[in-house]
Amino acid sequence: MSIKKLTSTIGNSDPLTATLKKGDHDDSLELEITAVPISLNALYRTVGKRMRMTTKGKQFKETWKNIVSAFFYDDLPHYKKGIPITMEVIVYYTDRRRRDVDNTLKVLLDTFNGVLYADDSQIQSVKVDKVLGSDKLLTKIKLWRVKHA
Repeated sequence: MSIKKLTSTIGNSDPLTATLKKGDHDDSLELEITAVPISLNALYRTVGKRMRMTTKGKQFKETWKNIVSAFFYDDLPHYKKGIPITMEVIVYYTDRRRRDVDNTLKVLLDTFNGVLYADDSQIQSVKVDKVLGSDKLLTKIKLWRVKHA
């Protein structure tokens, strides 16, 4: 298994660190980011009858895409079109506010299109967990190729 670590900063915020573990034999990826996704409501706003991405949403997507793209600069997207994949996500929040896991998932799926996978339609199954009251902000994502029987 190979491991890479990168750090980036958004404006004046704390550094964002991403760690990638890439399986040698099973084509799996494990990604840890020392932050949590913004909410779907913070990502988009309705302006008139149209949905627009907010400035905060653009910053979030650009930063997370860039730091993860740096892992695969020579091989984007990692999982090519047509390869079915499975995804597991665990998001650790330091507070105990109510959050919907489906909104978190939608933000992550949109953000990593074209980076981790060619299109989010490749994802065959997903498991999402949230942990409230954690001692640190963290997002863990695991992807692997679906093995058909």
